[in-house]
Amino acid sequence: MPDNIPKDLNILFLESDAMRAAYHAAEGQGDPEAARALVQQVFVSWRPIDFEGRLTLCAMARVIGEDLSPFFPQGPVDKPWERRCFETIGRAWATWARDPSDPQAAAMIAQLRAEQTSRESVEGSEAQRRASGVHLMALYFWAAAVEKLAQGDPAEAKRFWKRAIDVGSSHGTPSHPAVQWTYAASFL
Repeated sequence: MPDNIPKDLNILFLESDAMRAAYHAAEGQGDPEAARALVQQVFVSWRPIDFEGRLTLCAMARVIGEDLSPFFPQGPVDKPWERRCFETIGRAWATWARDPSDPQAAAMIAQLRAEQTSRESVEGSEAQRRASGVHLMALYFWAAAVEKLAQGDPAEAKRFWKRAIDVGSSHGTPSHPAVQWTYAASFL
């Protein structure tokens, strides 16, 4: 990186490179050890300020073999449905990542599905409803991926993760970076 780039921006570039390296390594298209070394560089400098940052730090910790507990994202409170979905799925993944035998990960997804039908109406302009609908579709694929992972079916989990990643990358969903990080951390 050039010396004249502000430190915060440098970390963002490095985080992007680390995520890409971890993702490619998880796909068998990159060197896992080189990816872990790059993730380690970001991990020591990453200062999360929100749920996404804590979830990303959790994923990084899993990639480099650190304890996830200090970075565990907190649970959702009374938030809009789309945000509640994102945070619940993120917590379910972090629960699985901390202990793959913990039944709570699958239980969180099951509870989310039970609430789903009464909460799906989206408010706002036509463009906001469309964007929210696409984001919810990506989140539902991610939820299915985490659920399959928690049930011990990594092949099926990978299939659903690919769908979530495809939707997220095609439409620029807000959860896309977290979905990619959790995929990479799950399969690297």
